[in-house]
Amino acid sequence: MLLRCVWRESRRSCFWFSYRGIRMAGIGGTEWTAEMEAEIRAIAEREMPEDMTAEDKKVVREARKKMKEIEKAKKKERKAAAAAAAVNLAESARVDDVEYLDASKEPEQIYGDYKLIQSRCAKTGSGRKFTKVEALDASQIGKQLWIRARLHNVRAVAKNAFLILRQKTSSAQAVLSPSDTIPREMIKWALKNITTESVIDVQGQIVESEVKSCTQNTIEIAVQRLYVVSKAAQPLPFLPDDAARPVHEEGVHVDRKTRLDARIVDLRVQAHQAIFRIQSGVCQLFREFLYGHGFTEIHSPKLIAGASEGGANVFHLEYFKNPACLAQSPQLYKQMAICGDMERVFEIGPVFRAENSDTHRHLCEFT
Repeated sequence: MLLRCVWRESRRSCFWFSYRGIRMAGIGGTEWTAEMEAEIRAIAEREMPEDMTAEDKKVVREARKKMKEIEKAKKKERKAAAAAAAVNLAESARVDDVEYLDASKEPEQIYGDYKLIQSRCAKTGSGRKFTKVEALDASQIGKQLWIRARLHNVRAVAKNAFLILRQKTSSAQAVLSPSDTIPREMIKWALKNITTESVIDVQGQIVESEVKSCTQNTIEIAVQRLYVVSKAAQPLPFLPDDAARPVHEEGVHVDRKTRLDARIVDLRVQAHQAIFRIQSGVCQLFREFLYGHGFTEIHSPKLIAGASEGGANVFHLEYFKNPACLAQSPQLYKQMAICGDMERVFEIGPVFRAENSDTHRHLCEFT
């Protein structure tokens, strides 16, 4: 390699320029070496005094240009290596058909889709204890818990993913944030692969947070593990949020026919579940009161040979080529029970009346 030393008495310094090395490196004429890089770096870091010749200045400028190219190439290599490491971490953290059959043997994968268990789990289950969403409150801050719930919705905010978990009429917020243990691919997977209304398992730490959009509004869940138990098919007939929207509010509304055609989705609406809970509570109060007064509950037939109450309109049907009808009252059977010395009896059940009246005061079926 051609080296040329320029001695500057005024600066008392010696510059070693490898002009040939700079010109040849990177264009196939010379194999790039660490020594060559160190030499050019030394040239590039030198100052250019006023009395430096034009040729020497040109060499320094080319050295600086070459160093920028070197740094740019190294930065690109580091970025590619980091991306490859992230992909490897994601692949090692997630895999399809995850098995979680025993709490004492946690899978290496921290997220993914469950494999069909097919009765391979122990009779006692996996050993995990799931906490109900309605039981999450400030008293559990700092604890690590398992929650199994439906994914109500998921949204991305900056680099984080926010998941709303719904269970019956209760809801809570879970957060996925990138960290040393939570790869970015896990967040991307949660945003793209988990469909709304899917059943998911979440393990996380309960932290204090104000969440106005959920019933559990004093806490949120910092996710550590995330698995899909049952993935909901897409597209859904309608969104529960649309079915829950009051008539007087603007937005998408769902008509009655669509609700009834997809009743299982309609029943997931919190307000609709509340109706059934009220109905159940009323029946429970009736039973508790009557039980407390010595009553016995009976269950009378609803498919009978003839009208059990005179003058009533009944629904007629064919029962194995014989005429039959739906019971319009349990009155006859209650009287039979009393005559049978049961003394006090009651029944909570459906009755059917074929009253051809289109008013809000007439029902063909009621309890």
